Amino acid sequence: MPEQFVLGVDGGGSKTLAVLTATDGSVRGVGRSAGANHQMSGVVTAVDAVWDAVEQALRIASVRPSDVAATVYALAGADRPADEVLLLPVLQQLPLHNTALVCDTVAGLRLGSPDLTGAVIICGSGTNAYGRDKTGRTWQVGGFGWAYGDAAGGHVLAEFALRRAVRAWEGRDLPSVLVDELPPLFGCGDMAALMAEVAGADPWQTCPRALDDIPRVVHTAAAAGDELSVSMLTDMGTELGRSARALLAQMKQAEDKAHKRKGRPVPIAITDSARRVPVVLVGGVIQNGRSPHLLAAFETELNRLSLPTQVVIPSLHPVFGAVMLAMDKVRAGVTSEVLQRFEAADLATGRPPFSR
Repeated sequence: MPEQFVLGVDGGGSKTLAVLTATDGSVRGVGRSAGANHQMSGVVTAVDAVWDAVEQALRIASVRPSDVAATVYALAGADRPADEVLLLPVLQQLPLHNTALVCDTVAGLRLGSPDLTGAVIICGSGTNAYGRDKTGRTWQVGGFGWAYGDAAGGHVLAEFALRRAVRAWEGRDLPSVLVDELPPLFGCGDMAALMAEVAGADPWQTCPRALDDIPRVVHTAAAAGDELSVSMLTDMGTELGRSARALLAQMKQAEDKAHKRKGRPVPIAITDSARRVPVVLVGGVIQNGRSPHLLAAFETELNRLSLPTQVVIPSLHPVFGAVMLAMDKVRAGVTSEVLQRFEAADLATGRPPFSR
């Protein structure tokens, strides 16, 4: 029987990752490209980034598009029916069949909740919160950027860090190692040089990579005890916890109304009544950083809601949530052996272990 291949694509605000696997979980090809959030770059640019990553993965695997049994595009910004109307016609021009478009939140939830129920909080370059119950009803909190209420994500953390490092340098905030650590990311020797060369311009246009580099510096500084960095990660944990709490409160309220209409007690539909509601945390700020300060603040805020929850932080990259959804489309079981092969894959290089 010929091998069957599936493809998962994780398109975020700053980068896109495509992973081609066989249905036994062996990773055959990986592709990387620029961000694929159409709300940031436009539909054509976003889909071009998707195809760039997909083409790389197919080329590494020596697999033709027609040989891929199922593809799932999990894209940031694909939140609403209006987004699907914009994206689907362009995605459907790509030479792949049996495809599906979902928001990256859905792939994140699949990663930590096999039955796709519960809540997922994304904290990558941006942030989003999504929930789904056993009946298939869905909810969303946030996901539309700073102007529409979001205050978390790697890019927000970078902006806060630069702002507060300048204030610390001037004596308006807590002393911090960020005063010395951030200027080199902009090609400057110290904060005085940064202010002389960059101030007045858009710092992120001057050095776009700093948006992705600064969060790592903040996590390192916090781990070493830098009080300013600790406070920012704590604040971000609180903000993410508020999103989770607001999301779960909406889900519970909708459920309570449904119960009241039926006029009798009904088992909770957010998840199986025998287990706690999974709250899946994904995205680089959480999965790579794993800051105890952020996570403690998140759980403190989450626990203000009287609902039994279980926080899940997957070890796998979010792209594997898209791969799992593609495997679901062809009814391939995501077994423990499949998950072990996912864990063994080297996504950083796009090279073996791609066992054949």
